[in-house]
Amino acid sequence: MYNKNKICTHLVELIKKSVRWEKYNQSSLKYFHSDSVSLEICYKILKNYYKNRSINFEELFREMSYGSRQTIKKIIDDAIAEKILYVSNNKTDLRKRDIFINKIFVQEFENHMEELKNKLYGI
Repeated sequence: MYNKNKICTHLVELIKKSVRWEKYNQSSLKYFHSDSVSLEICYKILKNYYKNRSINFEELFREMSYGSRQTIKKIIDDAIAEKILYVSNNKTDLRKRDIFINKIFVQEFENHMEELKNKLYGI
């Protein structure tokens, strides 16, 4: 028999540390943890990356739960300046610029998820 409360408490702490990405001080993972709008942008771009779909600013803005157009644009522009994200012209509509995530960020994210998975299996 397992101690449900002990396991749940351990899981909460593990997830809390994981979501905060504390150990990634110099990492692009840390960039998106500055606020909830940045974190949601990160999740949406990652989701599209893993579904092999492109997303442009207008689509991203419409999918967001919160955050003004200006705030979302600034976060994306700053991430592009930091080389965490990059943009490319849309293949079907040259007026749109698709947003892509840098491969280094993807690698850092996958490494982090692997560590989290190993910790969860170790409970």
